[in-house]
Amino acid sequence: MELQDGEDYTYLPGIGGAVIGHAVRYHTEGYSGLGRLVRLGHAAFADLIAQGHVSPGELEDTGLLLNLSDGYFLKERSERQEKSSPGYTPDDETDNAEGYLQFQQECEEQLIPRLCEPMGLRFHPKHRKLFFGGPAGFASILRTASELIQSGQLKRCIVGGIDSLIDPLMIHALTELGVLKTPSHPVGQMPGEAAALLLLERHAQVRVRAARIDALLAEPHIEEEHVHRFSGQQPRGIALVKAISRALPQQSGQTPKLLIGNLNGDEWRAREWGMALTKLPPALRDARLWIPALSFGEIGAATGAVAACMGVRAFARGYARTEDVLIWLSSDNGQKGAFRITQSR
Repeated sequence: MELQDGEDYTYLPGIGGAVIGHAVRYHTEGYSGLGRLVRLGHAAFADLIAQGHVSPGELEDTGLLLNLSDGYFLKERSERQEKSSPGYTPDDETDNAEGYLQFQQECEEQLIPRLCEPMGLRFHPKHRKLFFGGPAGFASILRTASELIQSGQLKRCIVGGIDSLIDPLMIHALTELGVLKTPSHPVGQMPGEAAALLLLERHAQVRVRAARIDALLAEPHIEEEHVHRFSGQQPRGIALVKAISRALPQQSGQTPKLLIGNLNGDEWRAREWGMALTKLPPALRDARLWIPALSFGEIGAATGAVAACMGVRAFARGYARTEDVLIWLSSDNGQKGAFRITQSR
């Protein structure tokens, strides 16, 4: 089974439809599962170091917090199979919810060592952690990292997300659940993959080591609601509105003119965003909206970090046309998150 990127259609045997995806060509080809995440993570670390933000020798007082997939779709597929066929036995031992829990355990034990050891990266031993939080989980990671830095437990922290929806098992799950874009189902998401990292540090500490400040981070906010993608209820956008409203500037007239959100072609998420807009300040309806999925496909747990990097590079290259960017994230499991980044002066 193969899925190619770009506009090439690839027919997946047994599915009966064509899927358009956004793979990181030549870099992740031939890898799956944990190996694919490692390949993506290596590229993100190499870029972070090349940008001059940090050197391998500076990381002993640095934390590492990474966001990975929450396995929502695999769990949902497994539950449906068990309900429809009580005696169901998966063809592959990893092709069920229990198999995904085993994969999470494998990531807990091996991902960070396999990412760091080949590059000579040594992080604070007590603050190297994986979070399995989906897209909105990145806002929770930002909050955790900020608390660790503000409390003095860490000098700095690298936060990020890594995810790939290109894996064959995931493609099958997404297709069976009816969320992929195909010729027979034009309203759906296109699977992608990505990894992105950011370095968080106190303003004063950055000045001490004469490093570059690309942007400032405002307090992130997370909300939960019981309505999720397969709950059978229509989305009302209530939790998303709460997260965004809390993330907005307190001063009147300071509404961000650029939003980055994780719409992905899925009708359920589009409906949620539409409902949220009816309850948010009218000025937000006039703000520009950037959608990472247009360029990268649905990148799951990596979305928040990628969106932040998009905003930061827009500041650096001068096309943001604003000094304040709001990023909103909606997870299919009901978790919502929002945070702002502002341009450093």
